[in-house]
Amino acid sequence: MDAYKIIETELKKLPNPPASLLEIGSGSGYELSELVRTFRARGVGVDPFASESSSENLEIIRKTAEDIDQLNMWFDVVFSIRSFHHFDNPEICLKKLKSVIGWQGKCYLIDYHKGAQTGFIEHYYSVDEAVEIIENSGLKILDKKCIDDMFVISATLNKWKIAVASNIDKETIFPKMFGQAPLFAIYNFSPDKGFELSEFRKNIFEKTLQHQKTFDVYKLVNDCQAVLSAKIGQKGIQRLKQLGVSLLFNQGSIEHALKDTAFTLQLG
Repeated sequence: MDAYKIIETELKKLPNPPASLLEIGSGSGYELSELVRTFRARGVGVDPFASESSSENLEIIRKTAEDIDQLNMWFDVVFSIRSFHHFDNPEICLKKLKSVIGWQGKCYLIDYHKGAQTGFIEHYYSVDEAVEIIENSGLKILDKKCIDDMFVISATLNKWKIAVASNIDKETIFPKMFGQAPLFAIYNFSPDKGFELSEFRKNIFEKTLQHQKTFDVYKLVNDCQAVLSAKIGQKGIQRLKQLGVSLLFNQGSIEHALKDTAFTLQLG
């Protein structure tokens, strides 16, 4: 079975169609462009030997797998097809997935498994070896299987981060625009533990009015895949979505808002 048909099939099983795709080892990006059209998504491909190109919904960037943390974007789905055995340092690459897998996002690794007869003298990992590398990198295995001469492994993060626009009381959501909040409450979220408060960060741009302020404000919380706010301006929404940030809206008690969010996530 063709590897890109495999990933297409896997993506169609998701509860919601992915809005953004990152392919590691994309080559020219032809197959990625087909997936972008199928799912009406935004796509980015990275490959150290690719010719860089950019269109409305697809960008190909000349970059190694180990440098994906430089993208400064979040994606619903990150995947690699027949490239895993080419990574110079797979553990470093997989650890850097934490900087590109978005809120509730997933990654898929599809590659030839040990013993595959490909006609090339190359080293291929067994499923168990690949799983060990993935888990040692801090990712959680969701599924593993073999299809013909390839393994298909899906994984996700152990936890995500969300930045909540907070009033000075540290208990309620700031009622105005996200960028005007005096504080950001940073919470870790995991399916097992729910939301856990990590820290509060001061918004040094609380009273500033600079051009494209949203980008400056988000830099203060750019380790968070999602933000929770009462309000965000239309331009701010567009800018955050451009970065792949998930946007959640609520008012009043932070505790109650996060309980609502956790309930919604469980339903999903």
